[in-house]
Amino acid sequence: MPLLDPNQNYTFSRYFYLGFEASELAQEFGYTLTRKTFKLPQFSGELVAYKS
Repeated sequence: MPLLDPNQNYTFSRYFYLGFEASELAQEFGYTLTRKTFKLPQFSGELVAYKS
């Protein structure tokens, strides 16, 4: 059974209020969702704020 009603209009923000799991919603559109953890490099320098 489809999650979404084809006779309804949906805005992007409305998907969040529907209460579906992200993987279920992705599957509704023919996609799969894979969650992975990755580590971004750390910046060790000093940040300086500039005023314009």
